[in-house]
Amino acid sequence: MSLFSQLFTALKGGVTETAQAAADNQAMRILDQQIRDAEGNLGKAEFDLAGLMGRLNLARKKLAELDAKAKRDFETAERAVDAGREDLARELASKIAATENEANSERGLVDAMSRQEEQLRGSVVQIRQRIATMKREVETVRVTESVQKAQSAIVASGSGAASTLNSAAASLQRMKERQAQRGAHFEAADQLAQIGSGSDLDRRLADAGLTDSGGSGASVLARLKSRTEQAALPAPATAALPTPSKSQDEG
Repeated sequence: MSLFSQLFTALKGGVTETAQAAADNQAMRILDQQIRDAEGNLGKAEFDLAGLMGRLNLARKKLAELDAKAKRDFETAERAVDAGREDLARELASKIAATENEANSERGLVDAMSRQEEQLRGSVVQIRQRIATMKREVETVRVTESVQKAQSAIVASGSGAASTLNSAAASLQRMKERQAQRGAHFEAADQLAQIGSGSDLDRRLADAGLTDSGGSGASVLARLKSRTEQAALPAPATAALPTPSKSQDEG
């Protein structure tokens, strides 16, 4: 094969692949439109079926009326024969024959319409089931397509995705370390401030129990009890002073 033939074949294959890719990209849109078209045809079929059912009901009603009329006329003709009025019976016989002919014609029409109704009803049910099945399949294909696109993106990224995750984890660890360092710096600065103000020495003396740590609820309650107990004790007796004598006063 010559070089130009190979180039032509390669270009032809590229055009075919591009056209196929474009058709695949529009596949879901085409399927959705086909389903909408099928639903439109189904609606028209259901409308036609409803019309056929209405005409069939009218035809059946008319047939029932013709059969009832023929039966009544036949019973009347029988009574005319019993009464010896063959002339009336003959006229009724002609009328009955016409009614029966009309009823037979109507019966043929009802039978044909019944078969047509049954066939059309089966087609409507079948189309409805196929549309429902197609909808489920299209939805499944749509979800599968979305999942596979996501998987393709992950596979395409390859080690780049793992590298990105590792880089993010390393950045997170560095942030944690910086935060720990800042926390330690803030704590050291606070200790230096306490040393400079003397509060650190006061704290250490208090921890050693060398200073009064201040009153507490328990110590206040103890003082109150002590004062109450002291108040309840009897006062101590005082010694009587000697009464000065007259000689002493005179002296």
